[in-house]
Order: sequence, then C-alpha cells, then structure tokens
Amino acid sequence: SPVLYAPVGQNVPMFTEKGEAALTLGYAETYGNETAGKGVSLQAAYAVNKNFAMMGSFYSMREKEEQGYYLGQAASEWNTKGSYYELGMGTYYANPSKTLAYEVFGGLGGGSIKNSYIDGGDIIEVSILKPFIQPSVGYISKYVDIIATPRIAMVMYTSYKPDDPIFADFMDDHDNSFVFEPGVTVRAGVK
Repeated sequence: SPVLYAPVGQNVPMFTEKGEAALTLGYAETYGNETAGKGVSLQAAYAVNKNFAMMGSFYSMREKEEQGYYLGQAASEWNTKGSYYELGMGTYYANPSKTLAYEVFGGLGGGSIKNSYIDGGDIIEVSILKPFIQPSVGYISKYVDIIATPRIAMVMYTSYKPDDPIFADFMDDHDNSFVFEPGVTVRAGVK
C-alpha cells in the first residue's frame, strides 16, 4: 500500500532552567516485512526564560535504493519519500531539586509524502497540516532521564493527487483525523 501518513519522533527537551538548549541530529534506517527506508532528522529547542521554551524539528525519509525481499516477504510495490517539519512553543517547570519536571508544547507541523508505483506511472501524493499538543512528565537524574509523552494531534490533508474519483472519496472520508501518539523517552549520560 502507499503511505499516506506516518508518525515522527518526538522532540522532548525536558528543560529545568532558563538558557538550556537541546540539539539532536539523527540518521535512521528501517527494515520491515515489505519495505526498507533511510532518513535524517534534526531537532532543536531552547529555554528562552524561566518558563517559556521554543522547539523545531525537521524529518526526511525515503525508501532505500535496494528494494528487495526481507524475511521471505515480497518487496513493496511503491517507492515512498517524504518530509515533515514542525514548530512549537510551550512552558516547562521543574521542582526545586530538579528531579521531577513537566513541559507542555503546542505547535504546528506540516509535510508531504510522495508514492511512486515501481512498475509504472502511478503517483499518489498527499500534503498535511498537523496541529499538536505535547505534554510530557519526567524523572530527571544525574545519569538517567525517563519521560512519558502522550502526544495528541489532528492530521489534516490539505491536498492530494491524483484527482481520481475513488481516491477522492477515500480522502473525503479520511481528510481530518485525531491521532494519539504516546512515547517514552529514556536518556542516559553525564550532564
């Protein structure tokens, strides 16, 4: 099947004081029963003052060049690539000992996904807008952070191709959807 939506990694800086910054660069490869992909991500966040922070993220993913068989399953019939960005702002708080913290970000994301049928000219494209609210609560220690994030968003399709009647009917039935994207972040290291 072509891909019409996929969740992205969460930007969870979990600040405890003014002036903190977080920057994450990532490279990922995925392997599934029918497809494999590779991509990059960039996440940044900054604690502007004692309770206000800003964040931004960019993700880009595409299928790997060498499509083939994995675990005895047939290869995908679609080549997929997409990109997504988001900007948000929010508030944060940490208790005086800075061992428990929470943050709440609200923001807007957007992006596009393009699917090309391997054997021919069929192309399916979608563009989305995604307003979100992202609360997080976490335990912060000198060596390990454990953070829970129950993210809630609305996926809104702003455009799609082809303008085929069957696909148009499908998109009309699925043009706005609430999504629940929970996550747990575990970080280890020395500050």
